[in-house]
Amino acid sequence: DGGYLVEFNDSTEGFMPLSHSGYDTLYVNDTVQVLIIGITDKPIVSIREATKAKKKSIYQTKVNLLNEAKALLEMGDVESAIASYQELREKWEEAGHVKQEKELWEEFKEVNSQLRLRSKEQEQVKKQEALSKMECGRVFPGSVVKILQDGSILVQLKFLGTKITGKVPRKEMPRHSADPIKEGDDVRVIVLKVDSQGGKITLGMRQLEIAASHETETAIPHE
Repeated sequence: DGGYLVEFNDSTEGFMPLSHSGYDTLYVNDTVQVLIIGITDKPIVSIREATKAKKKSIYQTKVNLLNEAKALLEMGDVESAIASYQELREKWEEAGHVKQEKELWEEFKEVNSQLRLRSKEQEQVKKQEALSKMECGRVFPGSVVKILQDGSILVQLKFLGTKITGKVPRKEMPRHSADPIKEGDDVRVIVLKVDSQGGKITLGMRQLEIAASHETETAIPHE
C-alpha cells in the first residue's frame, strides 16, 4: 500500500502506512505528531491514531475540569469558589477543543450560573442584615455613583462588609458647595431614613453642611 518513513527526534525511523497518514497531504520535512501502533523491524506509527488519542485526552481533561467545577458548589465561601472557577475556565481553554465537549461545556457554564446566583443571594442577605442594623443619624463616607435627572444623587457606602446604595434627594443636597458634585466624588452623608424591607435608604448632605456652618460660626478664634 505504500507509506512514509518518519524520522523521530532521536534520528531513528518509523514507518507510517498511507491509511494512517490522516487527511492532509504530507511533504518531506513536514513536522507531524504520531502514535506508535506496532513494531516490526521498525515502529509502525499513525497520525490518525495520534489525533484520536489527543482528542480523547482533551475530552478526559474536560471531564476532570467539569468534576472539579461541580465540587466548587459544595464550598461555603462563594467568592473563593468563583475565583477557583475562573482558574478552571482558563484551563478549559488551554486544554484545546473537541466536538464532543458541547454537553460538558453546557454543564460547566451552569456551574458558573449557580455560583453567581448564590453570590447574589448571599449579598442580598448581607445587605438586609446591614440595613436592619443601620441607624438614622449615623454619618458615613461614601462615593457618588450616579447623578439623576431630578438633581438627586446615588451614593454608595460600605457597612458591615457589604455595599449599600442610598439616595440623596435634591432637597437634601448641600446649598453652598463650591464645586458641583460629580460621579466618583467622595462625600459624607447622614442616614435620614431606612426602609429595610424595601431595601432602600434616604441620605442627606445638607444637614452636615448646616452643622459645619454652625460650628464655624460658634468657634472661638485663637489670637
